[in-house]
Amino acid sequence: DREQHPLLLLSASGTHEVGTIVGCLRRLQQWSLSGAIDEYRSFAAPTPRLSCEQFIETWDPDLAPPPRAHPPPWFESQHALLESDAEAWRRMPCCDAEEAARLREYF
Repeated sequence: DREQHPLLLLSASGTHEVGTIVGCLRRLQQWSLSGAIDEYRSFAAPTPRLSCEQFIETWDPDLAPPPRAHPPPWFESQHALLESDAEAWRRMPCCDAEEAARLREYF
């Protein structure tokens, strides 16, 4: 519900659980892994947990896609950027037919 934004996430038990959730959200927002981990560490200091960092690293963003009917604005803009990058890759000249087929398969 966009009417309820922005959100405040907090936990009575500490920063690690919320930090892990936010780290996964950052991955969903197409942040780099190092950026998501750095943000987690900055809020979890002085005691970041390796298990939380490993969860953020191994979490698969494809397991939690945004709603299709009304995706959040950040998802729409990220998706548009990814699509434009993919289109640019498709238009690039390739060395041979095998490489072109591999690129088409990837994008």
